[in-house]
Amino acid sequence: MNLLYSFMDNKLFMAAYFLDEDFTNKNNYVEAYEQLVSALKEKYGTPQQEETSWSNDLLKNTPGNLGLAYSRGDVLSFAEWHHKGTNIAAMINGNNHEIDVFIKYHDDAVYAEYEKLRKQKVKSDL
Repeated sequence: MNLLYSFMDNKLFMAAYFLDEDFTNKNNYVEAYEQLVSALKEKYGTPQQEETSWSNDLLKNTPGNLGLAYSRGDVLSFAEWHHKGTNIAAMINGNNHEIDVFIKYHDDAVYAEYEKLRKQKVKSDL
């Protein structure tokens, strides 16, 4: 796993773990995601939100090709928890035959301030 930290005004507001494995079998990414979500459920309980969204259901009913579906960008899945002022999210998605699996933690209050400043910057850049 690779770790990324994000700071704003010298305050840590987000940390993310990215799976850095390079699996030949794309279904191994799905298995890794499911193991991470299971561990997070064990620690934080039932997620407040858990969803799988299909943009192209060509491979939806072929479980042996689920990894391929993620790598094509046909599907994404996430689970999200809120715990003591922290948002915890796990996600698997992909595009161009690459798959990303990650867990993100962010402080709700500091992240809200970051989003406010980011939106102001976007407006000022127009």
